[in-house]
Amino acid sequence: MLLVINNFPLEIIKLVNKIIEESLLSPNEIYDIFNVNKSDEMPILYYALQQGEYLIVLALGRLIECIPEGRRKEVLDAKNDRGIPGLHRAMLGGHVSSIKAYGKLLELIPENQRAELLDIKNPTEDHIFFQAIKRGDKEAAIAFFGLLDYLLLLEEEEFIAATDKNGNSLLTLCLKTGGNIARDTFNAVLDSVKNNSENTAGQD
Repeated sequence: MLLVINNFPLEIIKLVNKIIEESLLSPNEIYDIFNVNKSDEMPILYYALQQGEYLIVLALGRLIECIPEGRRKEVLDAKNDRGIPGLHRAMLGGHVSSIKAYGKLLELIPENQRAELLDIKNPTEDHIFFQAIKRGDKEAAIAFFGLLDYLLLLEEEEFIAATDKNGNSLLTLCLKTGGNIARDTFNAVLDSVKNNSENTAGQD
């Protein structure tokens, strides 16, 4: 299936539709497609995120729905042989649509399992969100911040208020280290949150 992703990305969407509509594979066989815990093969979800193939990420989500809920989280983890998650690669590549698509996948697992996939428990300055702010990647930072909406409210608040071992706010350290670029980026994140809130209020 990696070959299909690499050369004919639209073909995998057709293949996914066929697998589901014609019940070609059992849930266990679908699970095996994702190459979980296979050190010699790259997980296809990791590859799709890394390449920014957001339509494929969404299509793979349809397959993940066919897998028993208890096995979905490890599929969404989608790490390479060095333990780097596909979501991190999407952030580094600035693949905004793929980051947003990953949020749709988070809906497929229980709410209390999602924080671990976003790596927000005991974060450091090296967290992908803070790094995106430091390098001025506004769109990626905004997209990741949007993923926090899929978490429990307390988890989201704890992440934003996280501190280092000396009690220093990670966000404050990030803004100081990144300078004007970081501040401009975080302001863009806040503006995005404000605009989304206003749009939501306008729909009530």
